[in-house]
Amino acid sequence: MEIDVALVPREARVAGPAVLIVVDQFRASTTITTLLDLGCSDVYIEGAVAAAKRLGRATGSILVGERHAVRPPGFDFDNSPTLL
Repeated sequence: MEIDVALVPREARVAGPAVLIVVDQFRASTTITTLLDLGCSDVYIEGAVAAAKRLGRATGSILVGERHAVRPPGFDFDNSPTLL
């Protein structure tokens, strides 16, 4: 068994015919922790960009996230806690 860990997408190497599991738990949980530490009282999590935009408009929230390692248009920050 071979296991490769990439902490950011650009460090991931191309996988051959194998099982590939992508988990963004570290960055997501670190970003959420940072937001709470900065004083955010609520954090809403959405799985789709369009749904996040709707929720952001409805609640007046800032939008933080990524799709394919890129901040979606209209989002305030990407998913990196170092930029918050």
